[in-house]
Amino acid sequence: MQKINAPRAWDRMAPNQDPVIVAVVDTGIDFYHEDLQGRILSDGAWDFVLNDNYPLELDGHGTAVSGVIAAATDNATGIAGTVSGQKVQILPLRVFDLNRYADTYLVAQAIYYAVDHGAQVINLSLGSSQYSQAVADAVAYAGEHGAVVVAAAGNDSGPVSYPAALPHAPAHAGAPAG
Repeated sequence: MQKINAPRAWDRMAPNQDPVIVAVVDTGIDFYHEDLQGRILSDGAWDFVLNDNYPLELDGHGTAVSGVIAAATDNATGIAGTVSGQKVQILPLRVFDLNRYADTYLVAQAIYYAVDHGAQVINLSLGSSQYSQAVADAVAYAGEHGAVVVAAAGNDSGPVSYPAALPHAPAHAGAPAG
């Protein structure tokens, strides 16, 4: 937290009355993870691969991303999330299959779904070197509706991957999951 200067940001943020909904479009979530208790929106959670309302975690990536965002702080358990004392609810949306492949159509559908279910922030810790019009349209839709889309810039020193390279999608440093 010191390296990213999080305490300084926390000092500048007024406590929010209503929770900020952050959609995590990824591999699912561990609904029972002790550091995320009370921070997961099970109502609205969706698995786009199996087409059901239980996006159970596949390999830990979606849970890890959710933890970086919203894990409880000062509880001597796991890690501390970057939002500290702010009220945040994670809306888990699974788009990766068992082979860690995410179809761009499902990613686009998850973005539309997130916006339509009240997400103010949409996290896409995924990326591709290939442009997708479907994903570009979904990211534009999110921007038009006031949602911020944050996407992985890539995992090497090459060009910024998509969807981070799109307008309306600030990139974050991180590993694309697919």
